[in-house]
Amino acid sequence: MARAFDPLAAARTLRESGAAEPLATATVEVVQGATSDLVTRDYFDVSLDARFSEVRGEFYRAFWVFGAGIVGINLTALGVATGVIVALG
Repeated sequence: MARAFDPLAAARTLRESGAAEPLATATVEVVQGATSDLVTRDYFDVSLDARFSEVRGEFYRAFWVFGAGIVGINLTALGVATGVIVALG
């Protein structure tokens, strides 16, 4: 699982490494700005699963409609063929 960015710890580490306070603060702000819109893997997995479920449902509905259409066409063709046979018979 991804760890959250701790800006205070990052600034402290930079200061302890010899960076001046303004440089440490600016560096932390740049990192926060660059990573604020990133998405975690867990969020991405949940979002992707939800989208696949939605698409799967759309496909099932489309297959049912398509199947009903095929059945309807076949029943109509059978009725026409029966009518022709009865009329000729």
